[in-house]
Amino acid sequence: MRKIIAIYLCCSILFSFPANLAMAASSTASLTVSNATSVASSVVVNSGSAITLTAGTTTNVNVAATVTDNNSCKDLVTVDVALYKQGATCTQAGHADNDVCYWYTVTSPSTDPSCADNDDLTFALSYNFSVQYYADPGSWLATVKPYDESAGTPDSSSTVTLNDLQSIGTGGTVALGTVAPNAASIGDHTETITNAGNVAVNFNASSAALTCATRGSIAANYIEYALATFTYGDGTDFSGTPTAVEADLAAPEDGTVPVTDLIYLQAFAPTGTEGLCSGNQTYSAIAD
Repeated sequence: MRKIIAIYLCCSILFSFPANLAMAASSTASLTVSNATSVASSVVVNSGSAITLTAGTTTNVNVAATVTDNNSCKDLVTVDVALYKQGATCTQAGHADNDVCYWYTVTSPSTDPSCADNDDLTFALSYNFSVQYYADPGSWLATVKPYDESAGTPDSSSTVTLNDLQSIGTGGTVALGTVAPNAASIGDHTETITNAGNVAVNFNASSAALTCATRGSIAANYIEYALATFTYGDGTDFSGTPTAVEADLAAPEDGTVPVTDLIYLQAFAPTGTEGLCSGNQTYSAIAD
């Protein structure tokens, strides 16, 4: 009986454990977020209106668009913007041509105020192209193509009409010399007519009477014009009514090489006139 009790007590001691012992384990989860394709949308040219150029100078033409990247607009690296005549090649900066192709690359879209934080998904593009007065008329396109940290993406485009611009410019003043009463001017006296638009033109010509500072006036029909040197009496009389002149001024191709023509003027001073006599001649572009 004593032996049995001793064995029981020994085993009880050997298999005793603390009541509060706990075991722990851990693991790691991972998820890869792929690069989202940046997309241009809502492209608008010139606020949706046809483009009307400005004679002899440039006109601002706005291109606006929304560029979205679902990773963040901070992912954007550059955005290419092109404004070009339909059918022209305008896919890189080297194609830029004031007649048919305007190009701009936004180099820091991620620093734009519209893209302030990592959770901002859109960059609001707005860029003004300075379009020359001689840009070809017709149907034009604007395309916007964004590039993010991975690669380029398909572009988005919009179409607009660029209107014909019929316009001419002049030098402003023609001195016809000094003559006696009842005599005509001699020599060459010219006014330069410049095509200030984007299409070939002729022009209308008219004149007011020349009012003399001391006395009298010279009626418009005493002033003559021609497109080449001439002697008074062989030219065409001005009148107060615009008259077409077939000058055939071609459309400009380059702003550094203006398209011009000369109009030659002579005048006759009738008796009863004296002093400096002056008055305006008016020239207006018409279709060629």
